[in-house]
Formats: sequence, C-alpha cells, structure tokens
Amino acid sequence: EQSGSSRKSVCVFLTPDLGVASGVMKLSLLLLLQQCSGLPDFCVSSEVRTALGLPPVTEQSASKTLDSEILGVSTPLRLTTLPWDSSQVMAQLLKVFFEEVFDLAVSDVVGSDLEPVVLRQMLGCQDTTAEGCELNSDPGALAWSTSPHLLGEACQIYYNDNLNTVLSNPAFEYKPSVATVFDINAYEGIWLSNSRIRDAGWRDLKSLEWFRGLDGRTGDVTQYFSKASDVVAKVGLGNITRCDTYDSFVEGATHYQKWVQDADPDGVHMVDGKLMPNCDHHEPWAGRVWLSPMARQLKAGGEEHFCIPFITIEGMRLAEVMQQFTLWNVPGCLFDLQWDDFAAVGLSMDVLLFSWWPDATFLQNSPIRLQGLPANNLERDQHYYMTSPAALTTTVLASPFLQVEDVMMAPTILQFLRKFQLQDSDMVDLFQGMTGNGTTRSSACAWVNKPENVERWKSWLPLQCPPGSEARQDQCVDCKPGYFSDQETTQTCKACFPGTFAESAGATECSPCAGGYFQDKSAQSHCSAACPAGFWSATKASKCDECLPGFFAAENASRVCTACSPGMYQSLGGQTECKECEPGKFLLPGSEAS
Repeated sequence: EQSGSSRKSVCVFLTPDLGVASGVMKLSLLLLLQQCSGLPDFCVSSEVRTALGLPPVTEQSASKTLDSEILGVSTPLRLTTLPWDSSQVMAQLLKVFFEEVFDLAVSDVVGSDLEPVVLRQMLGCQDTTAEGCELNSDPGALAWSTSPHLLGEACQIYYNDNLNTVLSNPAFEYKPSVATVFDINAYEGIWLSNSRIRDAGWRDLKSLEWFRGLDGRTGDVTQYFSKASDVVAKVGLGNITRCDTYDSFVEGATHYQKWVQDADPDGVHMVDGKLMPNCDHHEPWAGRVWLSPMARQLKAGGEEHFCIPFITIEGMRLAEVMQQFTLWNVPGCLFDLQWDDFAAVGLSMDVLLFSWWPDATFLQNSPIRLQGLPANNLERDQHYYMTSPAALTTTVLASPFLQVEDVMMAPTILQFLRKFQLQDSDMVDLFQGMTGNGTTRSSACAWVNKPENVERWKSWLPLQCPPGSEARQDQCVDCKPGYFSDQETTQTCKACFPGTFAESAGATECSPCAGGYFQDKSAQSHCSAACPAGFWSATKASKCDECLPGFFAAENASRVCTACSPGMYQSLGGQTECKECEPGKFLLPGSEAS
C-alpha cells in the first residue's frame, strides 16, 4: 500500500499445486492477502543493519523531515530523477540510503527531461517557464516547499550552459551545487551493435583506423551489417520518421550545407521554405531515409545491399553522422525511429546506432562506442563534427535549499554525497538486476546487500560522533547552542523543542525552561522573557497561561497563580490583584463571583 513516502508490507500466502506441465512446477496463489505489518518495507537486511549498528525498523523509521525555521519549511527530502534508466536506478539507490540509514522521509518523482525546466525547479522557481528566475536572490520568494532537493545523475554537458550561468552569477546567493562526481565513463555518440563483426574477429573495433575501414571505396563493407531493406521491413515504412519532422533535422541540414556543401551539393534541399536533409534518393523510401553520397553511388551501380543502417531517435546525432558518413565515404543510410522500434532494431539487428552510457537498453548486446579523432571542442562548437564528442561528467546536483544554515540533516546529506561513488561496473550490476522481472527498486536493494558493496558504502557514511557532537566534513564538531545530540550517531544534532533550550555548545540534552518562563520556538539557546504579571507557566512551558478568574499573579515570572483571599474577589482572567468585597458581602476563597 503506497502512501506518500511510507510503504506497508503485505502477507502473501502461497500453496504448491503439485500438478506439473511441460516440466515446470505450477504454484497457485491462495486468494488470501492480509496486511501483516505497519512497518516500512526496507531493503537493507537485518544482518547488515545489525552489523552497522543501525536501529531496527519501526513504524517511525524513515519519518524525519527537513525542517528550516529560517524558511518556514518542513518537508520530506525530494529526490528528482530524469526519465531514463540510469538516473532512476541511481535515485533508487540514494532513496535506500536516505530512508534506511538516515531515517529520512523521501519523496521521489520523475522530472522533466527539459533542461531549463529541471534547472529552474532546482533553484526553487515558482514559475519554471520564467526567464531570469535563476537570478532571484530572495530565498523567501522561492518555492522551497515544492522544489526538488536532489537531482540524480545529471550529466555536466547536458546542464552546462544554464548551470554555469547560474553558478558564476554573484547576485544569486543560494546556488545549486555539484554534490558528487561519479567515476563513470559517460558518453553519447555513435555505437556499434553488431555480432557479425565481432564473430569475424575484427581487431581494435574502437580505433580510428577501423572507422576508416568503413570507407566504401575499399571493398564491400556493407556485408557485415543488416540490410537496410530488412530494417524497413521490421518496423514498417510508415513508422520511420519523415525527414521534415524535427527541428534537429533542420539544424543537421544547416550544418551539413555549411561544411559539406562542396562534397555533396545534393545532400540537402528546401522543403516548404526550410532546409532539410534530402531523403528522396531512393524512391521506395522517399521522404524518410537519408542516403550518404557513397550509398547513392553503390545504389546507382546496382548494389542490392548498398548502405549500412544507422538508427537514431528524435534526430539525435543526425548532423554529426551526416557529416562523418560523407567525409569518411561511409555508405550509410539514416533511420529515425520511435522508441520501441529503435530499441527492437538495435537489439536484434547488426547496425550502427545513436546510444549513450550509462544506459541499460542495449546492454545485453555489449555495444561498442566508435571512437574517432580526439574531441576538438573549437570545431564542434562551430558544428563541424569530424572529431569524437567529449566525455560527459555524471553528477548529483544539490539544491541551494540544502545550503541554508538551519536545514536539519542537510550537512549529513551533503557529507554522504561527497563520498557516494559509483563506477561503470556498478552501473552494469544495477542494470543487470533490472532484467527479467527486476525493477530499479529491487536492483538497488540487491546491490546494497552484496557483502562486497556493504564494506564500500559503510565508508560513505558520516562519522559516528559522540553525544553532544555531529559529523561535518569528516570531523566531529560540537552541537551549536540550541541543539543537542544524546547518543552516538551518524545524524546531525537535533533542535531543542519549544519549552527547552541549550545554552552552550556540545549539549547532550536540552534544559527545560523554569516555571514562570517560556520558549515558543525550537533551536533556542535561552528561554524567552519571564511571564508578565497576571500570567504563569509551569516548567518546560512553550507559552504563558493567564490566571483564571478568582486568581491573580502580582509579579512577573510567576510559577503559579494565587487564589484571592477571603473577602477578596476577581471576576476576570489574567489579573495582577484581587478586589475587596463590598461591605455586607463575602466570598469563599477562590470564588469567581463578584
């Protein structure tokens, strides 16, 4: 039963059906589902929890919130992911740690894949479409109660322009930060999904010389790839994206004309006033498949298998591939497909394709990234793409909310993230855990319980600090006044509750306000002023109460109210004295009547 960030376990009773069919034992599910526990459904095994000194799971586990009196916010940790496997499985791993080690309530949501929207959400913008929102330096005007606190697996190049603009702007007081940088070799580009080439024993598949080996002038290079006609037959011609669909097609044609016009004047043409790739060189596929000059040459020579299929999605790397196929004399044909067809062709056929790492889509095929000349960013900035793209930096971005001074648990979160480290082999393990009936959640659970991984992530946890202190940047420091820590813990110091205070640093407990005094705020180093005359308070009070009718408090800082003496009365509350009875009248002690 999913409810916010809490989960409840369900008992499922299974009984075996001894009937056997096709050698497979059938199990029938008894239709009896009974809620058996209100405990959170945690991943980390009880053995691991015991070994690490973590407390047992209770109904209060994973219930702590991020509280800030400065911003007036109390919220679960909001973890936003991007809509692809690597981001989501990484976020599930973070969720396990925050819920099960730090007892934090976590709200996770898949965010937009639009760069400006995600960045503005990270900045706490009320309106994620507003230009200049990132320049707002007033933290009180930002939507901290709804904005994400962490963005799992953000690639630096993906966020580079907007993020760097914000980080370098001195006017913005609260800025997002790069909480951790992973040791992952992340790339986008042209990849090879091809069993025939591997079976043929080609050497050094990733080298520049191999890429030159696709030169159609040197021999029949198409024999190692699936036929383009088979790709069309598999997906259906009507499911191949038309070459006038995406803006990326216009951009690709524009850059192609700028750099390759002399080599291939017929590679682009005007369609309804827009420059587009010319996809009309093979009549059966007219308007949908672009052929490189070498592919056109082989087709004109009567070759049946005249091109190497390259598949992409939403025009990704279109400009790059058009230029490289032309200038390297590769007989290529470009197909833009919808996601299901893109994945199906990439998994079942020998093709070149647009892909990226880390990603689980083509993992079972062990695709190979084609590497050409080292990246020349000056050329690539001018949209001349004869060199390889630069590697990506994979990070977790932290919201400026976590940098606000009094946000509870924020130092612990950031300290953990600084040590949190994943490598390519970890991503392979996590992706493999998602195969079959696996999910991002079950894969993350399996990863954290592996003995070799437990030792690793144990080293990521903040220091165990003695009572009266907390871990900050790999060292224990005293709790500041107004905060306390009453046990050895990895957590941050806790704020004193209203009615209590901690006058000095390093407190292991909070002192109660004495009778006659009060404190209506948390995290305070002293109690507020004494209760005024006419009011009183008991020990550990968060407010003063007025004396009831028939009672009074003549002095400030009263612990109790005094009853009116015989012959005196008080009909009002909150008074500093009693009145005398008129001649001929009397009252019992403590009476309210006049």
